[in-house]
Amino acid sequence: MEIIEKFSKSLAHIEALYMYVNKGAFKNQCIEELEARWPGIGSKAWSDVENEASKLEPQIFVGSLKHQILRAIEDIYGKELAKEVGKRIQALSPEDFRVIVAFSKMWVQGFRTTDEDELSMALEACLGIKGSRTIETLWRVGLINRAHRSAVSRYMPKIYVPAYVKELLEKYSHEPLPLQVNVEEALHQSLIEDPLKACVAVYGLDELIDELVQVMIGLPIKSIVHKLNIKRVMKAGKTCPLIKDEMYESWKRLIMKETSKYVDAI
Repeated sequence: MEIIEKFSKSLAHIEALYMYVNKGAFKNQCIEELEARWPGIGSKAWSDVENEASKLEPQIFVGSLKHQILRAIEDIYGKELAKEVGKRIQALSPEDFRVIVAFSKMWVQGFRTTDEDELSMALEACLGIKGSRTIETLWRVGLINRAHRSAVSRYMPKIYVPAYVKELLEKYSHEPLPLQVNVEEALHQSLIEDPLKACVAVYGLDELIDELVQVMIGLPIKSIVHKLNIKRVMKAGKTCPLIKDEMYESWKRLIMKETSKYVDAI
């Protein structure tokens, strides 16, 4: 395709075109991401692409033309772009590398949210690393691109995963990731301190929990969600996806233990 050929000698420009056609993020976010990945040329790459691609609007954002461009980039340049992402990942600190592994494991296990806030909270719950930092680590290396969805009252941050990095996610999902948390002990402690926390950790923020909170304090669950934290388990009501199975098993064991106490007392 002519527009791809025009930028074929620069991977930075190819990636900028991929981001432009997806039109997922604000311009300044795209430039910030490109500069982080291609220092010194990211901004120019975006400007060059914008000047050419804008001539093809609005068709370039919808229908067959959009899909043709994205598919061509993925097929022709996908491996090269993924190789650059891999190089950036290898240069990360051990702590930031844990973010890559955690995200990869979540993605492979089916946790594929496009909500940046939800992903941020899930990673912070698992790793104990500030959520905003985990998101920045992911977009700096190129495993995710930030996006946005317009809302009536507020900006809603979104993310998407470029198709060409999916093999990398599969690869890093096999890396070890010790979460260093005794789930049963954490649940037991939260059950003693605040049973609501334990219920949310196990069952999530469903309608039943919301009704329970309404009865208890007369306010919706969202009014106290910022307080629903369990270290290395749950952040603002969002439980780490990587310990969900262990969460249910631990809950069963706790219930059995408590039940047996009453049975023995009879």
